[in-house]
Amino acid sequence: MTRDEWDQVEQQLRRQVDPVYLNADGYLVRLMLQRVGEMKLGISAYVDGWFHGKELMRDHETGAWPEVGRRFYQLRERRMYSPKEVRRFERQCGKKAARKYGLYKTYQYRMPYWQSAKSLRRHFVRENSEIVWLSYEEYSARIEEKRQRGEVA
Repeated sequence: MTRDEWDQVEQQLRRQVDPVYLNADGYLVRLMLQRVGEMKLGISAYVDGWFHGKELMRDHETGAWPEVGRRFYQLRERRMYSPKEVRRFERQCGKKAARKYGLYKTYQYRMPYWQSAKSLRRHFVRENSEIVWLSYEEYSARIEEKRQRGEVA
């Protein structure tokens, strides 16, 4: 996709009633602005017509992210303990003990929505080699073809 097309996609994603349809390396993706919290909006991604929670979880044996999750969902990182808890522990036991007990550790997780169109754009361009903007009619026809071949539910 060109820079102008991405700018149009970002403009379109500012409206709640106007989804964007993409073909990213053979995956059909529908992006839409919708409520993700009580007073919060986010851009949700539906891959091949669906969202599966299992795409947000790492494989227990290998530790690898699923292909769809890696390509289309946002990776986030958080600390195991809040800065307030870490400071309190450091004052009581010292920084060496805090490091020993893993108070500085972080964990990663995937979010089912994006908070900004710019970060979505950067991630999609980095993780997918070919992205094509589709019309609703093209998207519907391709989803139906995939359903007939048994590739999606």
